[in-house]
Amino acid sequence: MRHDGLHPLGGAAVRIRGWAEVTYFVPDVRAARDFVSQLTGRVPLLDKENLCQFAVGDGRLTIHPLDPKGPAGVAGQVAYWRLEDPDAMAHMIEWFETHGGQRYRGPMSGPDGWTACQVRDPFGNAWGFLAPARVEVRAAEPGDRPWLCDLWRREWGGETQEYQGTHHHVRDVDALVAWRGEARVGAATFVVAGRMAELVTLNADPRGQGIGSGLLARWEQDMAARGVTRLTLTTTNDNLDALALYQRRGYRLVRLNPEAVMRARMQKPSIPLTGEHGIALRDELVLAKALGGADA
Repeated sequence: MRHDGLHPLGGAAVRIRGWAEVTYFVPDVRAARDFVSQLTGRVPLLDKENLCQFAVGDGRLTIHPLDPKGPAGVAGQVAYWRLEDPDAMAHMIEWFETHGGQRYRGPMSGPDGWTACQVRDPFGNAWGFLAPARVEVRAAEPGDRPWLCDLWRREWGGETQEYQGTHHHVRDVDALVAWRGEARVGAATFVVAGRMAELVTLNADPRGQGIGSGLLARWEQDMAARGVTRLTLTTTNDNLDALALYQRRGYRLVRLNPEAVMRARMQKPSIPLTGEHGIALRDELVLAKALGGADA
């Protein structure tokens, strides 16, 4: 079994790059279109008499009429859609049940921390959903410092952060730590100066399970309680996933610092040349968010 995403075919290696489309076969395309539009809150990208397609996440959800090779129903394969909120599973089950569907299997807790459930739509198809386990965010305590130091060394190449000409050491920053059960699964570190607060680092392990969103939400709540009115953070040009997260939470791009990472690398040579998605690490992007009605 190969684990590199490659499959040998006719002497050549064909790369499977990930899922692109999930197709549901239904007896009534128009009714299914309305059902999916309500479920996802989206309008179709393609809306024809016998074919309908939605953009969901990074792929496409397609509604196709029944045919001899594509019947409706549960036939052994189930596409699982990711939910970001641990409480969303119960809401999703309830939504299906009040719109003509029914619970089919689960919810069940998996060893990877996710809760899985299958529901059937009014057309007989199975939909799978995955929700992350609940995460508790706490203020860092002295016993968390060794773990934070290890986290920074592992994820950031050392115990210091260099950006915008500033220098932060892990021992000098405040922190919030995310816990799942007895395990630490993420952290946000930050500094506060008067009515301004700056996010220094944000880490979640594993990603994509709402840990980063939970840390940001708790940080914003704590800062508002302390009278902070402006939040800032700096990320890099390669960090596309983080940029999406920050903008979904209301942060706006306020400054671009071209080649700032290249200058920071002179002070901290452990900064890699290439970052996420194979993108060269060059620039810093500064984002800000206002609290309490102030301007960002």
